[in-house]
Amino acid sequence: MARAFRFVLLVSAFTLATFASAASAGQVHPTERDEILEMINALGSASEDRVEAAHEGLLDKGDAAVPFLLDALKLSRSEAIRMEAATLLGEARDDTALTPLFVASQIDPSPRVRMAAQLGLGRLVADLNDRRIADTRRRDYEKVTREVIIAFKKRLKSDPDKRVRIQAARSLGTYGAETDLDLLYDRAERDKVSQVRVACYEAIRRLTYPIVLARDFQALSRDPAKRPRNPIAVLTTKRMTRSLFDEKDADVRVAIVENLTECVYPIFLLGERRFRRGGALFDDHRWMIEEVTDQFSRDLDKGEDSDVKRAEIAALIRLLSAYYRVGDVDLQDEIRRRITSEFRRRYFVNTSDYRGILIRVRFDRHYRTSPPKNDRIAERVSKVMKDLFLEEADWRVRQLAVEALGLFGDMSDSITIVKGLRSERNNDVWETAIHALGLLDKNSSATYLLTLYSNPKVPTRLRAAAARSIGLIHYPRETRQLAARLSQEPSLEVGLAVIEALSYNRDTATARVLFDQLRHSNPEVRAAALVSLRYNPYDGSAAAIQSLLLADPDPAVRAAAAATLATVAKAQAVPTLARAVSDESATVRRAAVVELGLLKAVSAVDALIAAATGDPDPEVRIEAAASLGQIRDQKAIEPLVRRVQTERQADNRRAIYEALLAIRAPNTVIVSIWGKLPQLKKDNPVVYDELQVLLAYLQEQKRGRSVKLPG
Repeated sequence: MARAFRFVLLVSAFTLATFASAASAGQVHPTERDEILEMINALGSASEDRVEAAHEGLLDKGDAAVPFLLDALKLSRSEAIRMEAATLLGEARDDTALTPLFVASQIDPSPRVRMAAQLGLGRLVADLNDRRIADTRRRDYEKVTREVIIAFKKRLKSDPDKRVRIQAARSLGTYGAETDLDLLYDRAERDKVSQVRVACYEAIRRLTYPIVLARDFQALSRDPAKRPRNPIAVLTTKRMTRSLFDEKDADVRVAIVENLTECVYPIFLLGERRFRRGGALFDDHRWMIEEVTDQFSRDLDKGEDSDVKRAEIAALIRLLSAYYRVGDVDLQDEIRRRITSEFRRRYFVNTSDYRGILIRVRFDRHYRTSPPKNDRIAERVSKVMKDLFLEEADWRVRQLAVEALGLFGDMSDSITIVKGLRSERNNDVWETAIHALGLLDKNSSATYLLTLYSNPKVPTRLRAAAARSIGLIHYPRETRQLAARLSQEPSLEVGLAVIEALSYNRDTATARVLFDQLRHSNPEVRAAALVSLRYNPYDGSAAAIQSLLLADPDPAVRAAAAATLATVAKAQAVPTLARAVSDESATVRRAAVVELGLLKAVSAVDALIAAATGDPDPEVRIEAAASLGQIRDQKAIEPLVRRVQTERQADNRRAIYEALLAIRAPNTVIVSIWGKLPQLKKDNPVVYDELQVLLAYLQEQKRGRSVKLPG
């Protein structure tokens, strides 16, 4: 064992000497060179004391050791030596190590070495900062970008280690440019290792998507002459659809589907109606949409691998849902209004919670897809999905197929779904199919769904799904029967589903049932009924809702009442909501300040100022500031500027800055800020710097330009 270890050390020393000699010839004495090589070999020793001694010795050698450490990082077969070399180079204060450390941090086959190189890189940059080396990774390597890219490309083409090729492909995706796509396509099609091909397709997507997205936004220009072609999207579509046809490995084919979907999604998002109006200006876009959907459909027809089928169906659902969407709503206002800032930046929440169920209802109501009649793409996709739903052995494929059928099919497809359910044994497929029947909106399906709902032997979640789908169809007779049975419903889950179903359409008879649920003993039921009443209001319910907002013992019910009162009784809502701003529950206070902003309640500005500057909950302060920005009363400027001087939360300060811009009184805001700057420069330099940025935006606003804080 000892002899073998000595042999490895000798081989390593010989290798390092061979590669280092050119760099160090005439600069390092042979005796010193041998000492350095011996210490580098010791870095791979199992003895911690020996490694520590070598580490200290190499640091003492200073600049003389750097060329040898660089060669060790690049060429040593020992993971331990490469890792220690990266660490030492990070302490060397020699900027020649920047590029090698960066390359190693991206493509070394060992994650431990990559991490050590990344840490060493950060340490080196920090140590050299006084020599004005930039402080962000991207800027650090602007001057060596092409050198680094060339290193990545060489490794991707010829390195025998698949791990290095994978890391090189990923790095090209992060730091490469459009000119590097040809190599990535070549390796994606020709590399013998499937994981490398997958990494290449992911890199292609990372390079391509921002370009497609940027050119797509330009395509929205009103001036037809300024609508650019999108050649990178066309190239991506051609190359990836061809690769999908030629590729045999299932994992790679899934990667092609997922990455192609991501790349062309901005094209589909422009929408079928815009293309129809745009005529020949969107010929390239139409070709890409037809090519992608046809290729996926053909592949589903002949494909055998269920993972690939699932990926392709999921891709078609995502792409065509965007393409055929009917309407848009301002989701940010929707989030603020419906779930307040407790769930900020989250469009969907756990559907086991009634608040999440109601958000899903709202989303379904405003984002229904509706393909035009006799649309060739929708007809082709529907035909493929019908065959898969009826014949596919994998239940997960059947579930996705029937979901797509509900989105892109027509009323006649409900017959196919009912036929397929006769032999279906999987409850997940059943639940999706029931929802699809509701989306297809065929009246005769309502009777079938009511039968399912009424059958006590049917699983609870399927009865709940049937209730929701009856609401989607809204055949009055079945919907009213559903409402009439609500009081006898033993299952809370099904009862909440019925309440949700009654919100889909306005009907005095069903609205009365919702109103009666406001007296229910269960707070979840009361809250769900309140939200449904926003969409299916009952005349004369304002007093009861007002009472719940002020006196219900459950804060979730009070918060739901705030939004409903603002929707169904705007005139009465403002003074009651202003009182709710001082509620003991932060959830209720958040809901109240959100509603006051959406109502643009000038009479409640004092209450909102108090909340924005003094509420103990930071989220309440954020939402109150946002509401003041919506109302645009200049009375709020001075209190907000005073508050920002002492606000410790960065998110809250940003909310104040956004509100001050939204008020659109730049002169008043500038005057208010200006007198406070000298003291702030001494006491709070962070806020001082932030206000300097805000002043620049306010100056732009004075010039009549529309401004918005970035990020």
